[in-house]
Amino acid sequence: MSCFLDTAVRLVDGKTEYEGRLEVYKLGRWGTVCGDNVNNKLAAVVCRSLGFPWNTSEAYGFGKSGPIWLDDVQCVGSETGIEECRHKAWGSHTCNNGNAAYIDCLPDNIAVQLVGGATKYEGRLQVYKFRRWITVCGDNGNNELAAVVCRSLGSPWNTSEASRISFYYGSGWNDFRTEVKCQGSEANINECAQGAWGYHACNRWSVVSISCLPNNGTSLRLVGGETEYEGRLEIYRFGRWGTVCGDYVNDNLAAVVCRSLDFPWNTSEAYGGAVYGKGTGSILLDDVKCFGTERRIEECSHNEWGMTNCNHDNDVSINCLPSNGILLRYSIYDQC
Repeated sequence: MSCFLDTAVRLVDGKTEYEGRLEVYKLGRWGTVCGDNVNNKLAAVVCRSLGFPWNTSEAYGFGKSGPIWLDDVQCVGSETGIEECRHKAWGSHTCNNGNAAYIDCLPDNIAVQLVGGATKYEGRLQVYKFRRWITVCGDNGNNELAAVVCRSLGSPWNTSEASRISFYYGSGWNDFRTEVKCQGSEANINECAQGAWGYHACNRWSVVSISCLPNNGTSLRLVGGETEYEGRLEIYRFGRWGTVCGDYVNDNLAAVVCRSLDFPWNTSEAYGGAVYGKGTGSILLDDVKCFGTERRIEECSHNEWGMTNCNHDNDVSINCLPSNGILLRYSIYDQC
């Protein structure tokens, strides 16, 4: 515990004396510090004032708290005590009891693993933090991060991919997030720029997933038709089959699909509305927009893999050899 006039700080409920929820003693009682917008400059001030190592100390928004004493704490990093940092009036805050500041004066190097995949080369990205494995979520799924993670795991990395296709590898909901920004040349994730760690209610679209050995391209098939030249469009990616959303679908898509399957394509047609029946499982692509000259569907513009606001009622169907199109087109409305 460190004292300054009538102010003291302590770290509680940590695994060691060097970490824990930050509490401040003021006016005869202990209270917490809001974890919104905390950064490592606060950690440096706190750890140094406690006589602990502080050069690599870290601060996080972490979890439940008691009475909140301080909010909007902004330190330069050179202050001798937390009371010298800028902050709101004592006891004034717009925080809640689910985001108390947490300090680690001796953080471990971050270890990484990929979980939930069919092989060791793919899965949901987890890091070892707060003395346990946690899932990373956020808008930080990029291929530079994938390259760093895969290389640090001793896995192939030159064509590695990152995505937010969480439902492949488990949800990881209600875990933690940070923003990890890598250049791609770092030896490990510790060397990448990192935002403040904190509790975050992840959703299914924000969990970072990585594949160190992605498929070379994609495979396509048409399912549910009377002939091989027609059916619901399904695409094989990340080790399983999924469908394509029919929003904005047009015959340019059909031309690309049929040509890539070595089928006739000059009069091919594409439809939404799950004409050949609804698919199951994942919807892999949405907002697919083709010029018609692309060699493969992945060359068409589209949302990030797995990112969709669609459902299987609007799965794409393709007919590479339409007879006259009238009966098939009519069946879309016949379902209503």
